[in-house]
Amino acid sequence: MAVTMVIGNTPQISASIFAPAYTISALLANEFNEANTDLHLGSLFFAGLLLFGVTLLVNIFAEIFVRRVSLKLR
Repeated sequence: MAVTMVIGNTPQISASIFAPAYTISALLANEFNEANTDLHLGSLFFAGLLLFGVTLLVNIFAEIFVRRVSLKLR
């Protein structure tokens, strides 16, 4: 919840990276208890799956990068 408050918790798209925003984790934390339709709940599950996929891809690319750098330093 601290990240939600620091980022700004504003659900709108802005061109500036310094403007208040609404992260996917904040979306899940704020709206999961209030999801009363299957469509809303399904969209939140998809957002969670999307967040998991992005996190997995970042970790895979970071692991590849670390292995390549460690091989070059030997």
